[in-house]
Amino acid sequence: MKPGDKAYIIETNNQIREVEIIKIVGDFVTLRYDYTDPHYISGGKHHITSKGGMRLRKGRVFQTREAAEEHIKRKIK
Repeated sequence: MKPGDKAYIIETNNQIREVEIIKIVGDFVTLRYDYTDPHYISGGKHHITSKGGMRLRKGRVFQTREAAEEHIKRKIK
């Protein structure tokens, strides 16, 4: 993993979100993601997309969607 790469995180124990790695410092990764608000209605628009960000430990960031899906399957068993 390095800045600029795409990665995946797991939200609410079962939702996988694609993110972009911004910075890695020690055991922490700073991430950027797109957020779509489906409840926004104004001027005929049905949603609005904005950027969000967060910092997580490396162990919670997966390089592939398949790795994130496998992690979910292991936690369910």
